Amino acid sequence: MIKEKAYIVTNAMTPLNKSGEVTTSKFIRTIRSAYEQVTIIGGNVTLEHDLQDVYIESYEYKKDGSKLQKLQGMIGLQKQMSAFIRNNVKNGDHVIFWLGDKMILPFRAAQKVTDHVGYFVYGNLATEGNNNPFMKISANLVMYMANHADRVFVESRAVKEGWKGQLKQDVHELHLYTDMIGFNPIENRKNKIGMLCRMAGVKHVIEAIKAFYEIHEMYSGWSLELVGSGVQEEECRKLISDLGADRYITVFGWTEKERVKTITDEWKWNMLASDHEGLPNSMIEMMGKGIPIIATPVGGIPDLLVDGKNGVVLAGTSVSAIKDGLTKALKAENYTDMSTAAYNTVCKRYSLDGAVHEARETLTSW
Repeated sequence: MIKEKAYIVTNAMTPLNKSGEVTTSKFIRTIRSAYEQVTIIGGNVTLEHDLQDVYIESYEYKKDGSKLQKLQGMIGLQKQMSAFIRNNVKNGDHVIFWLGDKMILPFRAAQKVTDHVGYFVYGNLATEGNNNPFMKISANLVMYMANHADRVFVESRAVKEGWKGQLKQDVHELHLYTDMIGFNPIENRKNKIGMLCRMAGVKHVIEAIKAFYEIHEMYSGWSLELVGSGVQEEECRKLISDLGADRYITVFGWTEKERVKTITDEWKWNMLASDHEGLPNSMIEMMGKGIPIIATPVGGIPDLLVDGKNGVVLAGTSVSAIKDGLTKALKAENYTDMSTAAYNTVCKRYSLDGAVHEARETLTSW
């Protein structure tokens, strides 16, 4: 039976990076049919234009200033969100924390007004390679909220394993979808490797650029394309220029959906060299086009990626490990089989209809 109301709580979105808007919009499309009304609560919230029937409760949040000012701003944001939850959520309403690793005050507020508090868990933040103490704090907050929620959701069951026994609760699978499903003929592809991700340390784009630069002399007919934006975008551009690699490494920056489809139609491989993940949306999208993946086995990735069958597993995120993975991929003699296997892995379950059907069954039985 369809439930009455759902409130989706999310971290503050970054205006210069549209990935939060894109993934949150996909999440809402996936769960929308399970509820009569959906409200999203967060900072700087924007959704894609087809979601006009979703209520948005958004508060301004500025990420500039000193660390103390950022902390004060985050506390102020959470207090506003908590007040809204206390004043509007009724017992029995569903409150789902999506991309909510910092939202401890709204979480506590939700627990006091409803017995249906769900928490979405992604990859283990504590595994991020730069030993950022704030990531450790976020990881501890994630585990506290997950282990005290009424229901825990993951995009893929392998995500739980990445938390190394810290996640005590049973998990329920709730995954997104790709709207790019459709096998792209191999003869239309060019000798291109792509990365479709945030340009941030956790994605190891810098290491990927260096690795590709080191193998390019041997694979001079290949190029690397980077689609996405983030805090390291300018650093990536400068590195490419300093290496003299502008001819065969391209940074597109943030790119609209239709342009992304055109760019990725020419890719033969998609690479994800992440420290942690849930189940990467870009991975599902590229596999849905028949593009094999080169990726680290983190989060939910091992549930889809089989080394040598539908892609290549990276042994790590160092320049050396990425170089080895790239070399293995470019030397593969069974590319056509891997491409077909990548497509078959996601073509049915990860369509919009498939994701909506599974989400409705999961949420209406809660």
